[in-house]
Amino acid sequence: MDGRKTIKTLIVNEGKEEETVIISTFDNSEIGICVSKRQAGDAEIWLNINEAKKVLTPLNSAIETLNEA
Repeated sequence: MDGRKTIKTLIVNEGKEEETVIISTFDNSEIGICVSKRQAGDAEIWLNINEAKKVLTPLNSAIETLNEA
């Protein structure tokens, strides 16, 4: 089964479709992040596993900083 597979949909603000975050995989080699259910023309970020890990580290650091404040 090749192609795109949505693995998680996070509704950030219920009632506002444009504030939905969708995490997808593509061909078991890339991770996609889209901030909307309306994917026709919406910005998406595609990362390989190493790039995704690089993004995850600073995100976790920022979350920890905010939790400590």
